[in-house]
Amino acid sequence: MLRLCSKLPLFTACGVAARFQASSSNAEGASAAANPRRRLFPPAHLLPKFEIHDVRDDAAQGAMTRVAVDGKQLLVSQFPQLGPRKADPNDAAPQFDVERRISVRFRHTDLGAMVAVVEGRLPSHHMKNNAYDLHFEKTAAGYTLKGQVSRVASQTQEAWAIQFENQFAVTLEHFLDSALTESFGFRKHQTAVQRQLEQQRNNNNNNNNNNNNKYRNKNNNSNNNNNYQNNNNNNNNYNNNYRNNNNNNNNYNRRRRQYNNNNNNADYENQNNISYNSNNRRQGQQQQQQQQEQFQQDW
Repeated sequence: MLRLCSKLPLFTACGVAARFQASSSNAEGASAAANPRRRLFPPAHLLPKFEIHDVRDDAAQGAMTRVAVDGKQLLVSQFPQLGPRKADPNDAAPQFDVERRISVRFRHTDLGAMVAVVEGRLPSHHMKNNAYDLHFEKTAAGYTLKGQVSRVASQTQEAWAIQFENQFAVTLEHFLDSALTESFGFRKHQTAVQRQLEQQRNNNNNNNNNNNNKYRNKNNNSNNNNNYQNNNNNNNNYNNNYRNNNNNNNNYNRRRRQYNNNNNNADYENQNNISYNSNNRRQGQQQQQQQQEQFQQDW
């Protein structure tokens, strides 16, 4: 059964570091603290990889094979099956033994040679160091990686072989080709260039927005000045209207007083005329009475 577990592109660099070939995280932390110059490798679950899960009823025959790429290095690991096949897929118990895994790390030149074997340029490729002595070669059904290796936390050499056949052989071919292509950093460089172009476009857009905002602010300031002038003009007009109304009211009050004065003078003259007429009537009555008295005396 094949499970493709790669969640990240091959060119992705991992910031979290952990020793891939350490037997446990505690041992890794102690080793890193003892030797700060020792290289720390990113954990395998963060690397581009594919896995082959071969679970058997006989645990001795089952194993999980993982092929991953870390920058320019190729990682091949095999985990023996731990106990019988799990009946419940939701069972959290591990199916494979991490402590007894075999893990080898190949150089960039080895990766290129393995691609040459895949393309038929080389019949096989030999890889050897203190931890392994292996051959990678093409077979009738696919590819094989075999030789002598040492398990993690063990110095004993033992025979080891991995077969990549049928669909797994095709998967390995594409994985090795992509790993070699992307190990040169072309896609990473393209991504960086694209990011730079996007940043430049964003800067240009920001500059355009700033210029537009300045233009809008200038127009807003002009509009504010115009509104201020209009408000001043309106206030002046209001004040003028208020003064005109006051003048009109004063003129009206002045005319009203004049009218009242004229009416008062007319009333006074009328009263004087009435008094004069009354006096004249009294004088006429007195003269008439005197004439009557004189007439009576003469008679």
